[in-house]
Amino acid sequence: MSNSLSSHFEELRNRILFSIAIFIISVIVLVPFTNYLFDGFLYFLDLVDQKTLIAIEVTSPFLIPLKLVLFIAFLVSLPIFLWQILSFMAPGLYKSEKLAIFSKTFLATILFYTGVIFCLIIVVPNALAFFSTVGPSNLEISTDISRFYSFVLTLSLAFGVSFQVPLIVNILISLNILNKNKIKESLSLSTYWAQRSKKAFGLNPHKALFGIIQ
Repeated sequence: MSNSLSSHFEELRNRILFSIAIFIISVIVLVPFTNYLFDGFLYFLDLVDQKTLIAIEVTSPFLIPLKLVLFIAFLVSLPIFLWQILSFMAPGLYKSEKLAIFSKTFLATILFYTGVIFCLIIVVPNALAFFSTVGPSNLEISTDISRFYSFVLTLSLAFGVSFQVPLIVNILISLNILNKNKIKESLSLSTYWAQRSKKAFGLNPHKALFGIIQ
């Protein structure tokens, strides 16, 4: 029994070490292109002019592009880490359980990447454009590079996590923790108040939520 348990722990340790090794290799491969990746990152956001970014701290020009490299390496190695964990769990699962867990993990990963990409392509450029135009016209905006990166990273991760909501709701319904009919009633109530807001303030209700549960 103890030998079997120790072998399982050793297998888990090897899989975790393999995932960490992939992450480190990704960082090593990307580090020589740090500045190019950061320039491409700014170009990808489209609305950000590199000249508007300033570095208040001495180490910021080095650390912030490096943090971007670490974030990209994390995105690259995340599927491998999840695969290693699922492979470790697989021998102890029934076939139906394997299918459910593997499929939902795959879908969750896709949703996470979709949320991050959606944020970088749609949300961040529009947010930056809004914040740069909402202030006084004679105000010159010079954003610190570290605060800029923290803003983009936090927003990207938040959208990556928020895109998991449909999957989480689906799992909770399948586990009978949430009731499908009650959720529909709540959405109907949200529709009612959204329509009231539209009439009162001329607002357009956000209809995307109502396609989550069919």
